[in-house]
Amino acid sequence: MVRAGYDELRRGDPPAGVASRAFGLLDDDPDYQPATVLLSQTLYLQGRAREAANRLAPIVELLPDYVPAALLHARALEETGDVVAAYRAYVDLAEIQLVAARQATTLADPALDVLHRRFDDAMSRGHLEESEEILENLALWAPDAARTLESRRRFQVTTSDAEGELDTLRRLLEVDPTPERQLRTGILELEVGDLRSGLESLETLDPESLVEPADRDQLSQALERGRFLRRLDLLPVQVRGIAELGELSRADLASLVYWLFPSVRFAPLENPPIAADILDHPYRQEILKVAGQEVMEVDETLHRFFPNRSATRSETFSALLGLLLDGEPRPACLGDVTEIKDSSAWICDRAVRCRLMEDVGGCLPSAALSGKEALVFFQRGLAQLGGPEPVESLADS
Repeated sequence: MVRAGYDELRRGDPPAGVASRAFGLLDDDPDYQPATVLLSQTLYLQGRAREAANRLAPIVELLPDYVPAALLHARALEETGDVVAAYRAYVDLAEIQLVAARQATTLADPALDVLHRRFDDAMSRGHLEESEEILENLALWAPDAARTLESRRRFQVTTSDAEGELDTLRRLLEVDPTPERQLRTGILELEVGDLRSGLESLETLDPESLVEPADRDQLSQALERGRFLRRLDLLPVQVRGIAELGELSRADLASLVYWLFPSVRFAPLENPPIAADILDHPYRQEILKVAGQEVMEVDETLHRFFPNRSATRSETFSALLGLLLDGEPRPACLGDVTEIKDSSAWICDRAVRCRLMEDVGGCLPSAALSGKEALVFFQRGLAQLGGPEPVESLADS
């Protein structure tokens, strides 16, 4: 009966008559799948593609390799204009059906265009779960396409996934390198990837290849940051560990000053201060040098340094300003200064003038500080003295 129905369609008989034959078969057996396919074929020929696709969907889900049903389902979806669903259906058949493979190739670009538009819309509305689902399809169908990778990077930026963004950018540089992508990759390598690779990439990037002045500024700042981090990487492991601390002690701060400022580290130790509470401290030598240069104070009455007390932002800025004041050449921000004043307001104001921080509102002089925060201030201070010390002198210390 089913074969006869197809013969009638091939002869050009009206689809309505064949549909009646199919309905008769389904009345006898509602689960008779060939009859459902025949009925769907008549619906498709009558311009009722959506109805045909809906009837075929359960069969295709149950029997994905049932080619007559699957191919008609794909054609019906294509007829409805649902190019993404049609492409998915053709792709599922492509390995066993040449016609499906050819049509999948034809629909690939239109389907990907639709997905990208849906992704952009979902992202603009802040629908991250929907965006991620669309990305999964893009990654399945065009995993190495620059457009797919750029969409994934956009999602990772929005979700603050720096490691994921770096991995995506590494792939993007292989398929579609641009100066802007090289810049962003280098910056992320410094922060969450490979320091050496990131710095090398930034050093080989021509500033003139960057169109936007803001990007050229970013490159300059990233190079300064990278050289500072490379300098840190050469320090003893216990000192590098200070950078990861959530809250620095005065001893930690003294150690950073000692190792990052050669003017302190290599200064002769003459008439060292008396501090009874550092005799057995692991940073005794560093504290003596820093206190001896009067970069940090020892209580002259109690003869104590208080090495385990939390370091404050105020004494951090005071120490850095003192080092800048003694620097050669002296930075212009301290050109009218003869000594560092013991005033939080003055210290905060000068710290802003010397670009150790961005605004007075962020000074918080009595607040403790983390290792990461301290390194930002130290990097800015060193920049005022003309950039990082040659790395060889640190390696030999």
